[in-house]
Amino acid sequence: MKKSPVTTAFDSDLEKRLAEFIDKFEPANAKLIRLCRVELRKLMPTAIELVYDNYNFFVIGYCTTPRASD
Repeated sequence: MKKSPVTTAFDSDLEKRLAEFIDKFEPANAKLIRLCRVELRKLMPTAIELVYDNYNFFVIGYCTTPRASD
């Protein structure tokens, strides 16, 4: 079985889409989200960033695999 490539949040198109999601928040909250992402990336530089933008929730999770259940 062929594995599909993992897409990371460092891809420019995905970073742009993520920035658009974050921009929907009030400026103070958007700034906090961005600062948290920077700090979490420092703590877990090889982690996969999983982002979910649902109508009620905005979630960013960090994992060793692309499976949210891990």
